[in-house]
Amino acid sequence: MDMSNQIQRNIVVAVDASDAGLPAVQYAVSELVRPGDVLHVCHVATVLPPATSISHVAPQTTYDVPAADSDQQQLAEKVQAFIKAKFLRDAEVCEVPCFPHVYLETVGASADDIAALVVKTCEEVAADMLVVAHQEKDHTLWAKLNQSSVLKSIMAQSRRPLMVVKHYTPGLTDDLAAAPAGCGAESAADWLAGS
Repeated sequence: MDMSNQIQRNIVVAVDASDAGLPAVQYAVSELVRPGDVLHVCHVATVLPPATSISHVAPQTTYDVPAADSDQQQLAEKVQAFIKAKFLRDAEVCEVPCFPHVYLETVGASADDIAALVVKTCEEVAADMLVVAHQEKDHTLWAKLNQSSVLKSIMAQSRRPLMVVKHYTPGLTDDLAAAPAGCGAESAADWLAGS
């Protein structure tokens, strides 16, 4: 089959910083991505807002502190390096083109704000599909409410097909066990044949 005339697809995987996003990325790499496709991993990091003013007890001793753009840029770069190391290794091993999209939001950001940034990424890259992970390990009420709120907001805002991955373990047979993690059976077989 001639793969040269296949249309490139853009697949966006939204992840948080927990391990719950790993199965979604692995599923996308192993089961969804075809040759020529591009994987985009979107992460919205919540950060504390920068201090903007300092007040003293004495009258008229308040002054504003300008926000340091370099601090935000450095933080974004650190978060991007973390996302690359944690979530993009499997894609890189399987030679899937992948790009991280990192946004910084203040701790008080609403589920709608976070979902809007995920949807923005989908629109910017003309995503053919959005993949998100469903977390079941964190049973605290806050985690359940926050996750379901973001997922509901994504469902309400996105016009892209949406896949929710609850559990996924790449299905490698015993003879393919030495293949890199995240490669589907076909690409793992190719990898073993080349080694």
